[in-house]
Amino acid sequence: MKCMNSGCMNSKGMNSTITTRINLILRTRNSNVKAKGQSGIELLMLVSYSLLVFSAIYLVILQSNFSAIKEKRNMESMKISEWIGYEIDIATSIGDGYSKNFTLPDTIVGGTYSVIVTDNLVIVNSTETYTTKIVTPNITGTIQPGDNYIENREGLIYANL
Repeated sequence: MKCMNSGCMNSKGMNSTITTRINLILRTRNSNVKAKGQSGIELLMLVSYSLLVFSAIYLVILQSNFSAIKEKRNMESMKISEWIGYEIDIATSIGDGYSKNFTLPDTIVGGTYSVIVTDNLVIVNSTETYTTKIVTPNITGTIQPGDNYIENREGLIYANL
């Protein structure tokens, strides 16, 4: 190293104080770039983790809603099955000349359903199948969602005829 009026020169001919300053500036700039990159990665990880947690919570809530809807649909199906059975049993027990209009819901909690009356049973098919025992096997006609008419003519039960 040779020292002159303007400063000390290293073996490459550069001033050592300038080299030191340049190295200090480069180190500071590189550490700032690394810090900014690390901050970006940390933010991305935090957002990803938060999204994962909220997605899991949403799925749990959605699952519980589906369970509640299914349970409500099952309860409504059972009620309809018992209601139809009750109407048929009343028509049977009161005897000849009985008639009545009754209306069943068009859907069960937004889902369709069907009704079958056969062999002393009322069967309601929706997401599950529910049956209700009835007194008489002598039923002619069909019961359906919506308006229905039931009557007893000489001991035979007629539905929507």
